Amino acid sequence: MAYSVTSAVVSDQKATPIAKVSPAEKGGTIRSAYGFATIVATTAAQTNAFVRIPARARIVDIAAINATMGDGALDFDLYRTDETRVTLAGSVMADFPLTAHSRATKLATGISEANAAKDLATLFSTAIGTAGATGDVEFDLVGVVITVSSGTAVPVGIEVSYVLPE
Repeated sequence: MAYSVTSAVVSDQKATPIAKVSPAEKGGTIRSAYGFATIVATTAAQTNAFVRIPARARIVDIAAINATMGDGALDFDLYRTDETRVTLAGSVMADFPLTAHSRATKLATGISEANAAKDLATLFSTAIGTAGATGDVEFDLVGVVITVSSGTAVPVGIEVSYVLPE
């Protein structure tokens, strides 16, 4: 019996000869990058760099771990390794409130199912091109203060799980 619906990955593997359109199709080992910083969100637009991610990485998950600050929030963007911002569409990663204790809050909520198989360089190609960063091999994930806090400094950890092509 034939499948009712087949993804391109399965169809390509059934072909003769086997077709491999994307190097990310067969997956790979999940790797992670964890960055930790003590955030004092007292200044709007303050930047807090957490992790450096390869441009060819396919993001599996981005999770945040933090203590309660009281108020304040971060927006996440990619930055070039020379600390130049690559402005992403605001809906890609959820704004991260520092208002309550969090353990593994998901941040990559705006990456659709159709885009989940794309690497960073492909997924954000327009923003990366606009920033003149098409040749960059790595990007920093940076939290930018969008809501100033009157609370005390809190530790924040960001963990990015990703797959590199085989």
